Amino acid sequence: MTFLERLKEIIPINITISNSFNVNLVENPSTEKYIPSPNNNEIDFNYTALTMEEKEKVDKLIKEQFGDKKIYVMENKANERVKDIKTTLTSKEIKEILDFYKDKILEKHYNALESSLYMLKIFESGGSVSELKKDIVNKFGEEGRNIANLCTSKAGYFEGYIKDLYGEMRCFPNFTDDDFKKEFQKIVNIMPFTVFVHRDMIGNEIRKEVYNKIDTHKKYGIKFLDIHGIGRENIEQIRKIVDQLKKERTTLNIDIRQYGNVIYVRIYIN
Repeated sequence: MTFLERLKEIIPINITISNSFNVNLVENPSTEKYIPSPNNNEIDFNYTALTMEEKEKVDKLIKEQFGDKKIYVMENKANERVKDIKTTLTSKEIKEILDFYKDKILEKHYNALESSLYMLKIFESGGSVSELKKDIVNKFGEEGRNIANLCTSKAGYFEGYIKDLYGEMRCFPNFTDDDFKKEFQKIVNIMPFTVFVHRDMIGNEIRKEVYNKIDTHKKYGIKFLDIHGIGRENIEQIRKIVDQLKKERTTLNIDIRQYGNVIYVRIYIN
């Protein structure tokens, strides 16, 4: 007997569904115990609406079906899918990213990254991701939104800039993964206010993005813009742009810090 068949014995269903349905366990304020999708290819079982006896039976069934594997009843169906990403998605690229960042970033950030990678996979296959992104923000807040934006950016930050940053930081004296977790937290927090210069950007692209963001920040009263870069060529490009800004926009105050092959620039906008 399949998982779905056993689940149907616990929660009576008055519609005909096949075992090929995608099954989601969700928490929903609705009193409905199950919610079929409009296109009839999946069904949500609403854990919140179940009786105590039904919840106990569902918990027992999940434990029997999946053993010690972590299974979560999530607030939304996208995150339920994501928790099984390693078995439902076989993308080599996704697995490499998740394997690399495992234990290098905080668990909440890792979970948000999983969700964002799932969203990216759906987007690349031509699917709609608006609801998925809303789910990520509902569960992980603004940090989730920023991680999703980093993940879905064409810049490939998790394969490039952020991964390269870890490599550079490992060369620092007394480095630990906790140092990187703190740095990643900073990246997540400042992401909307930062230009991350990655390996594939050219000088004109960097300059255009920096100048556009300065104008946008000034328009909306944001008092600073950060520029982060890694590698000799990127540092040279950033310093050239800073020199141009000093000549062309003399009211800006600019602070530059460089540690090895990593540069941090903060532009104070008056």
